[in-house]
Amino acid sequence: MRHLTRRLYVGIAGVAFVAALIAPAMAQAGGGTNSPSAGRVTHGKVSAIPKQSWAVVAADGTLVRSTPDVLSSSLIAAGAYQVITNHDVTTCTYVADPGVTGSSGSIGQAAFSVTALRAGTTNGVFVNTFDRTGTFPGTSFPFHLHIDCNPKGYEAVINSDGTVSRGGTKVSGAIHLGTGTYEVDYVKKVARCAYTANVGNPGAGNPAALTIDMASRAGNKFGIFVQVKDTAGTLTDASFHVDLACGALKPLDAVVDSAGTFVRGANSTGSSHLGTGAYEVDFNRNVSNCSFVASVAQPHIGTAPQGTATVAGRAGQPLGVFVQTFDLGGTQVDRPFHLIVYC
Repeated sequence: MRHLTRRLYVGIAGVAFVAALIAPAMAQAGGGTNSPSAGRVTHGKVSAIPKQSWAVVAADGTLVRSTPDVLSSSLIAAGAYQVITNHDVTTCTYVADPGVTGSSGSIGQAAFSVTALRAGTTNGVFVNTFDRTGTFPGTSFPFHLHIDCNPKGYEAVINSDGTVSRGGTKVSGAIHLGTGTYEVDYVKKVARCAYTANVGNPGAGNPAALTIDMASRAGNKFGIFVQVKDTAGTLTDASFHVDLACGALKPLDAVVDSAGTFVRGANSTGSSHLGTGAYEVDFNRNVSNCSFVASVAQPHIGTAPQGTATVAGRAGQPLGVFVQTFDLGGTQVDRPFHLIVYC
């Protein structure tokens, strides 16, 4: 597949994707005691936009830890959350992953997230978490959220038709290869990077409950391969947010195959297979106060099997992250994954 000429289209989609049922739509609409106005930037002052932000949020919506620019988080409805920052996030990407907030326990079941701009704000992120069925309005899970606003980075938001909604300058374009299948291209080689992503709207609205998996793009070291599927495993067109960690940005990341073998990563000291669908990934520094996002993805080329990855701190190991993987039938199974840590 040829490497595309850069074709970025920065901006928010004009029409929000509308959910099939009323409950999540009402959640995104705002209002009431959880109105997003509580976290808006006031007096015309806009805070500087950090390159990367993160938040770790409990199942009840409590903000457990975050970067200083995150003002608040709250539970809007079952499985529906808002995270409010002190800056504009309309040019950023949002990737979230269900995960416990501490270093003990686990989600213990197949779970996944989707994201969007929080309706009525320019500084809020909407996160919807689901169990394996993807049933609206969602299931409340704790989660880790990464907000990437680096204008010179690899972050991108891709429309359902394969066009680029927005992204960093290292994004050169995207292709809609077929129903639910995409290629995202970059100006530099990304075969040695780590990739995380989730289905998400370019603007506000309620994204459909869909899963995502990735791999390096066959025959193109400048590209990644993305598949979007419904919970029955059917390929489905949808917009998505994708975040890459590459060596030049000095990230904390790891790429691990389904057997638990460490394939590559920055500042990672290795990985281990703890049992079926259970993994430990270790780093060269304390990550217990950080945020973790993992996505099912092949280490190299190929097609990743559908599944979910959830995260936690590793019990008794402040240098470690615990990752669990499941199929959409709810069985804990081995899956390859990419992990990015923000601190």
